[in-house]
Amino acid sequence: RGYFKPLNKNLPAMPDSQTILTTKNDSKITIGEEAELNQVTVEQNGLRVFSNEAYLRLDNNNRMEVLELMARSKYQNDKLLIWASSGVLNIKQNQTRLNRVTYRIQVENGNIWGQAKSVSRDDKHRYYFHEPTMSFCPPNGNVWSIKAKTLVYDPNKHLIILEGAALLNYDYTLVSLPYLNFATEGRKSGFLKPDIEWTPYGGTAIFVPYYFNLASNMDLVLSPAVFTKRGVGLSSHYRYLTHAGEGDLMFLGLLDQDKDTSRYQILWKNETLLRPDLSLSINLSKFSDTDIFKDFGNYFDLLDTLHPVELARLSWVPTWGVVDFGVSNFQNEFVEESGTLADVHYVSIDPQQLYLTRNLIFKPEIGYAHYSDVAQSNRGDFGSSIDRGVVNMDFSYDFRKPYVFLRPSIGSTFRWYHSDGKKSSDDNIPYLKLVTGLNFERFQPGLHQTLVPQISYLYTPYKDQTNLPILNSSVAATNDISTLYEAKRFLGVDRIEDNNALILGFSSRAQFKEYYWDFSAGQQINLKSPRVCLYSDCQDVVGGSADYSPLFFNVSGTYPSANVNTHLAYDTDLNMLRSLGSKLQLKTEMSDTVGIDYEYDARRGGDDNQIITELSRVGMHAEYRISPRYVIKPAVFHDFKSNVTTSYEIINVFKSCCWSSELKLGRRYTGASTGDPDSYQWFASFMFHLDGFTR
Repeated sequence: RGYFKPLNKNLPAMPDSQTILTTKNDSKITIGEEAELNQVTVEQNGLRVFSNEAYLRLDNNNRMEVLELMARSKYQNDKLLIWASSGVLNIKQNQTRLNRVTYRIQVENGNIWGQAKSVSRDDKHRYYFHEPTMSFCPPNGNVWSIKAKTLVYDPNKHLIILEGAALLNYDYTLVSLPYLNFATEGRKSGFLKPDIEWTPYGGTAIFVPYYFNLASNMDLVLSPAVFTKRGVGLSSHYRYLTHAGEGDLMFLGLLDQDKDTSRYQILWKNETLLRPDLSLSINLSKFSDTDIFKDFGNYFDLLDTLHPVELARLSWVPTWGVVDFGVSNFQNEFVEESGTLADVHYVSIDPQQLYLTRNLIFKPEIGYAHYSDVAQSNRGDFGSSIDRGVVNMDFSYDFRKPYVFLRPSIGSTFRWYHSDGKKSSDDNIPYLKLVTGLNFERFQPGLHQTLVPQISYLYTPYKDQTNLPILNSSVAATNDISTLYEAKRFLGVDRIEDNNALILGFSSRAQFKEYYWDFSAGQQINLKSPRVCLYSDCQDVVGGSADYSPLFFNVSGTYPSANVNTHLAYDTDLNMLRSLGSKLQLKTEMSDTVGIDYEYDARRGGDDNQIITELSRVGMHAEYRISPRYVIKPAVFHDFKSNVTTSYEIINVFKSCCWSSELKLGRRYTGASTGDPDSYQWFASFMFHLDGFTR
């Protein structure tokens, strides 16, 4: 009957003043009298009406005046479909009335279905449904519905108004409302679905959000809240768009009856394009106390609750490169002094590489930064406030042929440190690198295989750097083979590793019709043992010691229904496993998915602080469809090195034809101290969603 067919297909297009009537039989029509017609169709611009039997009356000017529908009839435009037992089309006055109707209204992302005693249309094309029922469920599945005295549908304003409404579960009335309205397209102010959450410290929290459509470029959600163990609160989320950018302002406030004080979280994010080549990013946050995360969770989903950071960055992107000005201020009150991060004001200049000749490339990098409140353990011979300037110059020659490549490069890193007028230091560390390799390809029916063996030589002289501060340097991960040919043990520039090493390796891909495998391996061979460490005693962090001679293996496969990746890093100098890990993702034809990953890492531990390799993290996530309507989504991530990132949760989703619910249970870190068991808490949340009625 067309219930599920698109409504805007093959509708007539004609002038608004024109009406066309066609009928199966050739009837005689007398002016001023009614004529009986069979299988009659009336067409106007964007409208088609069909009836098996109708009576037509012409006016004195021989124009169609009234069409009375005497049998089951169909009324259709681009947004509305109505089946009626009878009705009247007043063509002359551009009005309609239909009786005992079943209707469908097409709305954004769905349809409204219902029945009504009658429906009338005025000359402004507004529809008035009398004693209607409505639901976003299809006619054969009215789990929930709304019954009202009147439903007004205004397609021009994309608005539905209900008067004397009652929300029903089947035939049972859940709640009665004297007035209700919502938008069929776009945004409109109104209540959103409530949110129920639970934490051990806050108890059960109930949020009742109300959406304000302030303007086409801004909106606001205000959510009064009740915490059963703490008191009442309010959350808000203000979003805005400008001609040059966008932003969010979020707030969570609480009158904490348990602590007899006001508590809050505030976050502001802004992205602005000042000019086509100039952008500004701002991220500011404020918190009332250091227990706010423990008591109420990471409400704004911050990446780091131990070091909440306030950021501002101005980026200029001219044709010749990128220039960044920035500020990063860390809120260190959540951690002890030894765990603080230094605030930094910086400027960096990163020009594009310059081709001096066709193959000769020059790449400079320039940076300056001022660090304040540097932790005592990271200062070296300097004070708490340190200035650092860095200039890196790199010259490389890129020679490529289809079968061979050669990339020699030389460069130098200039560093300058200054602290409060008391200490100043500068140095210059050159380096030499040579990379060469061959390209092999083989083609067979259904197979394309590549093989790229290569060899690198790196030389960087040793320089004692134990007196220098550690401002933004750390040990690089040893589980990524892409870093092998760089032989870069440290991130940042405060420690520059010494090298006199060969690196041998290869990479290969076997590409089949629907899947492929990647293989890669490499070995660093130290011609002279490296000596630079992250810390002066070379014992604090594995990999921060000078011993470094990794052997890498990596295998990955990609199938339509599966992805797998395994890597291994073994240190041949220390005769120890540095890292071992795998990731596996499976997907079934029913869209069920499961992912598993784990990682073994080396660390120092035990009474004698020796290097040991142990399981450092394990993770699992899945989406399993128990039935067509019930899905569970378990997720586990356990970090054995830092429980801060450990979390467990399971999401239960039940979706019916026109409603859905979500129950989430889990445990996560929300505190400030990894040794405090109260920093880890259970949480729960529940959401209920009526399709189309709640958003």
